[in-house]
Amino acid sequence: MPITKTLESEILTINCVGDLIGATVNEYLESIMDSLEKNAYQAVLIDLQSVDYVDSAGFGMLIQIHKYIKSKKLKIAVYGMSKTVSLHLNAAGLNQLIKNYDSQSDALNRLNADQTNYQAITWDDSFSVNVAEIDEQHKKWIEITNDLHDSIMKGIAGNLTGKIINSMIEYVEFHFTYEENYMKKNKYNNLTEHRQIHSNFIKKIKKYHQKHQSGKIVFNRAIMEELIDWLQDHILKEDKQYAFISPNEH
Repeated sequence: MPITKTLESEILTINCVGDLIGATVNEYLESIMDSLEKNAYQAVLIDLQSVDYVDSAGFGMLIQIHKYIKSKKLKIAVYGMSKTVSLHLNAAGLNQLIKNYDSQSDALNRLNADQTNYQAITWDDSFSVNVAEIDEQHKKWIEITNDLHDSIMKGIAGNLTGKIINSMIEYVEFHFTYEENYMKKNKYNNLTEHRQIHSNFIKKIKKYHQKHQSGKIVFNRAIMEELIDWLQDHILKEDKQYAFISPNEH
């Protein structure tokens, strides 16, 4: 049974083909465990779409992998199990331990929801930069971020994620232009550096969007972390610096 392993966006995908049976399980398990121990990842997907039969030794291998991932406090999901294999799994009483998802997107949505421990952001005065219009734009940004989180937690990320990220790109480009013009008008000393920070952030978000549009695996946890870090480090630190421009310059 050939096994291929790919690592993308912090997710290690193990693709199995053929029969998962005792005669070859030990060899494959050694290869899989070697990848699990050597690679840096946050979650594992096991693709069984091309597996025709799994015996007790094969299920034992899946259980061992499952326990290893859980011991690392990481996430794992199995998808694409045939009806026959699924019936054998249920008959063995293992369906509570190994949950099968119909497709990669279903499994990925579950991983994304499990990995997103983010709490919705509520606007308060600590976010204010003392410029009413920019404060309103930051509120809108927080709203878009919360919408993305909601779509992930409800397991409906898919196309909605792409739409929300696209909306975010459009909005932050508008916001950054407005903010940079404001700083230029008021002769803010760190405009060049601030503009570069904006540019770097847009490139990161566009990269996620391009990967999503091309059908590549996108771990939404990484997107959420990027947005949260931005809200905390940029708005509360970088943007606060121009909050101290003299009021008569506003």
